[in-house]
Amino acid sequence: MKIKLLKSKKGEGYIDLIISLGVIFTVIYTFILIFPIFIAKQNIDYMAKSLVKTIEITGELDEKYYDSLEYLKKETGLNPEITLKGNFKEGKLQLRDKFTLEIKDSVDIVVISGIFGKDIKISVPVSKRLSGLSEVYFK
Repeated sequence: MKIKLLKSKKGEGYIDLIISLGVIFTVIYTFILIFPIFIAKQNIDYMAKSLVKTIEITGELDEKYYDSLEYLKKETGLNPEITLKGNFKEGKLQLRDKFTLEIKDSVDIVVISGIFGKDIKISVPVSKRLSGLSEVYFK
């Protein structure tokens, strides 16, 4: 009798369906968890390109740079760490002087939200480094 039950194929389709749905929901949940990383990376890339273009066109760190920086922070909702390296003299770059802009931020992903305790989070660093040349000659 026990051998007949073990060899029986009844209900096998239901088990396959449950396993398939479990795998599908796990994949969907994973995509939902990692989606904010891609959005933050896209926003940091956009911020870096805009700031480098602003410095290239104006050739200096003036109000236009800081205004566009504040605007981009509000627009993207990020508050990254920004590092500028270059031959800045009194905030100005001469024609064809190179500079490098690096933007770093991190995105927290909640893996498991705790009902009675703390959330389990993973912090993922996101960064972008761009270089540019000044297009302005100062006398």
